[in-house]
Amino acid sequence: MSQGIEEHTGARIARIGRLIQNVLPIAGEEDQQSGHGSDVLLEWHTEDAFHPYRCDYLALFGVRNHDRVPTTLASIRDVRLSAEARAVLSEPRFYILPDDGHLRQLAAVRPDDPGLLPVREMRDNPEPVAVLFGGSDSPYLRIDPFFMRCAESDTEAEVALKELVVELERTQQDVVVDAGTLLVVDNYLAVHGRRAFTTRYDGTDRWLQKAVVTRDLRTSRAARESAAGRLVV
Repeated sequence: MSQGIEEHTGARIARIGRLIQNVLPIAGEEDQQSGHGSDVLLEWHTEDAFHPYRCDYLALFGVRNHDRVPTTLASIRDVRLSAEARAVLSEPRFYILPDDGHLRQLAAVRPDDPGLLPVREMRDNPEPVAVLFGGSDSPYLRIDPFFMRCAESDTEAEVALKELVVELERTQQDVVVDAGTLLVVDNYLAVHGRRAFTTRYDGTDRWLQKAVVTRDLRTSRAARESAAGRLVV
């Protein structure tokens, strides 16, 4: 997890701890579940859902979006869940894995860096987490269906997760982040994604800039190299 800009050398992407990330299609990654894909739907998700120090807010600024490619949004505040599903989703019965992009980006920058180890551990030996947490009357949300699973044979958890996914799909809306527009997403209440689109690679494709914002840097101090560091691993 990096709070930084992504620098491109061909299809290689390196996030190196800068504040702004460029979100634009990259040739060869059209079918990837990342901000650099295009041909496939980027499934909605909590930003860095797998990580304990994920951001509080996600900011998306439109630099270019001639084709008006929509960003998808849905909020936990809009869903209707059964009491049974809420109870199950509030228990640590779910595993959220790092997406492939995180490991690929870290390895591209510093392949021997010990900072890779925590993310690999989250992938290989994930800790069970709750999807809903906080106050039961108005819970927070942590979810990434494409990269998550339930414990083996936990049918009850699978049913509850499906109920939530269906509700988030029902309440989903499209928002076009045009040039000059800033969209701020509460990463504890809302999920986001992106519709598929066709790229041209001629300098006119969709281009957003992204920043992740945390309210309290002290909680992630052990995961940063220095007190002033912005790279969280």
